[in-house]
Amino acid sequence: MAKILSSYEKHVAQAAIPAGEKKVMLAALHLFAKQGFHATTTAAIASEAGVSEGTIYKYFASKKDLLSHLLTPLLTGIRNNFLLQLEQPMTLDQLVTNVVNNRLQFAIENFDLLKIFIQELLTSDNMAKTFSGLMDGTNGLLTKINQLKHRYPEINQSLSSDQIVRIFLGPLVVYIGQLELMPGQKKANADFDLQLIHCQIMSGLTTQLAG
Repeated sequence: MAKILSSYEKHVAQAAIPAGEKKVMLAALHLFAKQGFHATTTAAIASEAGVSEGTIYKYFASKKDLLSHLLTPLLTGIRNNFLLQLEQPMTLDQLVTNVVNNRLQFAIENFDLLKIFIQELLTSDNMAKTFSGLMDGTNGLLTKINQLKHRYPEINQSLSSDQIVRIFLGPLVVYIGQLELMPGQKKANADFDLQLIHCQIMSGLTTQLAG
């Protein structure tokens, strides 16, 4: 899989950027996830990273710029990787299997970063615009997802792109939330849970509802 699907912390650690910049990015990731973007000061980030506040502004114009450096490449990478996956020749069953396995593992490994993204998506106009730019347009994710209906006629053709996204994300989001709230359950029924999520998505995509 593409590098974007590895742990984000490992991705930053291996990036060809100065050590001080890495420290700042990882410290910001942990603090933003723990206490939120607005409650985190640059002084706290500097203390967590073991650097001066001046080091932060050496690499980032502002705290918002730092957040953008954390989130925008990740979102773009996720979108591009998923689009490449959609173009691979496979059955609908294989596509769902790949999405469940790969996206679930990615979300578990990068839960802190995804939590930051959700927080900012709900409160930041800039982040909402960035997200809309990735989703909409000719090359946007929603357009590509809508094309799945032509590629896989077994999909309920009355479903909109938004509805297909919800069908994919719904079971995954609930499952990830349960894993984070009840960490003792992570290994208990993992294989069965993945099969169940797969069946839920397949059923949601293919069930023909009475009009």
